[in-house]
Amino acid sequence: MPGNLSAASAAAESKPNGFMGNSGYLLEFPGNYDAFAEMRGRVEMAFFFPKGGQPSVDESKYKELGLVRLEVIETPPTKKKGAEVAAAVKRGVEKSLQERRETYTVKDLALLNGAFLVHITQPNDILQLFVQGENVIYMFTGGEEALMSSLAGSIRETGAAAPGK
Repeated sequence: MPGNLSAASAAAESKPNGFMGNSGYLLEFPGNYDAFAEMRGRVEMAFFFPKGGQPSVDESKYKELGLVRLEVIETPPTKKKGAEVAAAVKRGVEKSLQERRETYTVKDLALLNGAFLVHITQPNDILQLFVQGENVIYMFTGGEEALMSSLAGSIRETGAAAPGK
């Protein structure tokens, strides 16, 4: 663990909190974090932030404040599964970034049914981690890859209905 953590914060970090999403998944987040979630139409929005902090939609502050936003987006029914769907999502994300002339890099990750990390460097420095679930895409936005990967790696789908069902 980093040397600048106090014994109390290290102990809090070692006891993760559980979060149960409306769209049928569980995940763990650090014990020194809080969570807030709401439905925005058919999209579930969850924010993870250090205790005493506040959720924010200002992505320019995510890294500085240790914030992560999770959007859970229902995927349309398809015969494609897992990595095939993730590859299609990846193509769509890259096309959108190119159209907006954003500077970015992409790397594949081994999580759930397929995942990739986008590091956008211009116009703002932000990370987005896309993970393919059974019936949803999990899109994490934040400033720290390790925290986002930890959240994404802890996802356990429970088989409940996707948002709006």
